[in-house]
Amino acid sequence: MASESQMSPGPPLMRGGAAVLSGTSDFTMALLDDTRLWRHRVVGELVFGSGEHVRIMSTYQNQFPPDLVKPFVCSSDADRAKVLVPVTTRSKVLLLAFDLLGPSGSSAHLLPRSSTATIQAEYLARLALTGPAQASWDGLGVDLLEAICFFTPAVYQHYLAEHEGDERQASATYLMDKLGFDVPLSEVAAWQDLEVEVGELLLHQLEEPPDPLSSSEHVLLALPLMKEPPRSLDAVSELVEGFAAGVRAASDAEGSDFLIALAEYGRRWEMLVETEVPLYEPWTLKVTEDRPLGLHEVYVGWSYQAFSLGDSQSAHLASIVQQAREVMPTGVPRVKPAQRAVGELVVARRGSAVRG
Repeated sequence: MASESQMSPGPPLMRGGAAVLSGTSDFTMALLDDTRLWRHRVVGELVFGSGEHVRIMSTYQNQFPPDLVKPFVCSSDADRAKVLVPVTTRSKVLLLAFDLLGPSGSSAHLLPRSSTATIQAEYLARLALTGPAQASWDGLGVDLLEAICFFTPAVYQHYLAEHEGDERQASATYLMDKLGFDVPLSEVAAWQDLEVEVGELLLHQLEEPPDPLSSSEHVLLALPLMKEPPRSLDAVSELVEGFAAGVRAASDAEGSDFLIALAEYGRRWEMLVETEVPLYEPWTLKVTEDRPLGLHEVYVGWSYQAFSLGDSQSAHLASIVQQAREVMPTGVPRVKPAQRAVGELVVARRGSAVRG
């Protein structure tokens, strides 16, 4: 979907022969509109060692089409630009041993989560206001959308653990602690009934399983993070009911672009990176990180690692097992020889996940 962001770009600043587009939200919005237009391929390598983490090295191969760049760069002298690039989406978990390399090994900087949430909320607002979902805007608002994008589940998970997975009790205690007033379980039950309806509408578009930690499927989780959080039970009810009405209106209007993005931003965040890139030539970004081994509860011996693959034209994944240890009944570890598995994937949707 093309938003109005491409219709009114201002002239970019120039610095050392490079256009400065990182301060032009219109260009970042244009990149978010269709990442597959310019993100050609992602190549990922997973290295399994003997520890409790997996080393993941991802290379993103990109090139801007001239028609994408032309509305934003007026000077024919500019062949490079400083940009904010939406590299990929990531689950809302802590980054471990994280490193970035820009084109040809140049510097690249990850945008802070608060700034990222602001940009994501602006993108959601543009989708809502310029597409079929426009009728939904009365029940939404940038403050709530930004809180949904900014929410991370780590704090709420402590409440879930404290109440042994009871979502109603955990949500009530979480809201009481964060909002500063009593929240009866009966009120939480009524709000969660609305969340169930919202979740069904969002998941119908996203085509993924429910996520109890998603702040768009469970909007109560985002309310304490609003710049102006609710100060009463009535204010909470108004926000939850308005959000449900907005999602319902977007669904009735077939605003799938908005609903897919809203559903995804409840469970993942955009990895926005500031770097300088060539405007008319191929370029790469490299991301290195550690992730927990993530042994699967059902598929014994499998490590579950999720990747966003559908936002690239194609993907190639390879895994290397180094010094894999198998514990024998006697407790003596046995070392297997190194193994390597390679997979070639071509996918069409955002947020695709691979088990391997």
